[in-house]
Amino acid sequence: MELDDKKQFIAQCPPFNALDDGQLSQCLKALKIAYFKAGDMLERETDQQAYMLRSGSLEFRDLEGEFYDRLSAGDCFMFPVLGGEIAINVHFLEDTLVYLFPRSLIELFASDLETFQQFFGADASAPSAHRRSGQERDFRLNQAVSDLMVTSPLCTHQSASIEQAACSMSEQRVSSILIVDDQRLTGILTDRDLRSRVLAKGVSPTESVAKVMTIEPQTIGPRQTVYEAQMLMMRENIHHLPVVDQGKPVGIIALNDFVRAQNSEPIYMIQAIHRSEGREQLYQVSQRLPELICKMIQANVRADEIGRVITSITDAVTRQLIYLAQRSFGSVPCAYAWVVFGSQARQDQMLGSDQDNGLILEDGADAAAQEYFKRFSEFVNEGLDRSGLKYCPGGIMAMTDKWRQPLKEWQAYFTRWIRQPEPKALMHASIFYDIRHVAGDRSLTSSLMALVLDEARKNTIFQAC
Repeated sequence: MELDDKKQFIAQCPPFNALDDGQLSQCLKALKIAYFKAGDMLERETDQQAYMLRSGSLEFRDLEGEFYDRLSAGDCFMFPVLGGEIAINVHFLEDTLVYLFPRSLIELFASDLETFQQFFGADASAPSAHRRSGQERDFRLNQAVSDLMVTSPLCTHQSASIEQAACSMSEQRVSSILIVDDQRLTGILTDRDLRSRVLAKGVSPTESVAKVMTIEPQTIGPRQTVYEAQMLMMRENIHHLPVVDQGKPVGIIALNDFVRAQNSEPIYMIQAIHRSEGREQLYQVSQRLPELICKMIQANVRADEIGRVITSITDAVTRQLIYLAQRSFGSVPCAYAWVVFGSQARQDQMLGSDQDNGLILEDGADAAAQEYFKRFSEFVNEGLDRSGLKYCPGGIMAMTDKWRQPLKEWQAYFTRWIRQPEPKALMHASIFYDIRHVAGDRSLTSSLMALVLDEARKNTIFQAC
């Protein structure tokens, strides 16, 4: 039971999640266990072992004490840390249990698996430490093939005719069919094969698929990475890659699947938001956010990075709603600034965060301008709610009259909170002091912040409270 527990834990930690059962067994045979107390430090730049944290946490710091990274349960590293660019010490933050693997074993895996080469270093003969920032930037490439593949692929047998195979592909609206006999993959037939090997060669559709299929096609395992799949397909110039587990086909991955996966990445999602021509289209794009966050969590992306991604997408949705509002109601009658507070201002939003925003109008805005911005803010706040950023239970939103005011009123709010810091004023300050400009005239936001900082700097009672 103890061995099974260790094996199960190792099998879920990148890059060891790319190993098969035989390789995992090798890990168990070579495994050693070490225990470090909180406050212990490693300075072994010549250490010949790879470290996997079973429990606890540690930090990487340079010789001057500057922080570089923090690892916790499931993370791995190997000296030299950071590719040997900087001398690094390892500080254990709490009592930590560590699995140790010999460098020779890591080099053996790195010689066969690009996953290990990328994780521990491009040079298989001298792997360096895993660079977490690279993993965060390319989290999609570190996904397992099983997360992206099409399961239950279309299959037929060698004796089937070309016509039968083509009809099945047409009915299922797929561009490939796997040829399977005795549950073993023996070939693949694709749209390209039908064009170049059947139509172009004048082969009769009554012939068997065995005559035109690709025999013993390239395959990949379900636990290998998307990056490895992409590299293999580019190297072999193929568009369809069967996924095989212990000789049995369990899925297929195609070039179109990579495009589909990219649509969940932040940059593609933000581009889709900016291209949305109406609120309904915008709401549909916003529904992809939970899927994106789940993938980032599975790829071990840091919580603060996830918070920034969620906030960037919320900002994009806000700006697009403002654009759509102006298109619906006409040009704005005076200068304004859309500002956000709280978690959105700090860029550490979570899924399920509510709205905290306001509208600063230029001084002298007349009744017509007030009416325009009332409809304007209701349009944007409703759109944010339907996009997943729920209405603020406390009503701290631009659609609330109190938080849609000229600059001088906003300045009066903050001045009063600072000079008369009773409990409610302090509560407001804790929310509104995190303020960030999102759209409109930035000078209005800057003017407000200049006054706030000046008032707070000289009021020691407010600071103490």
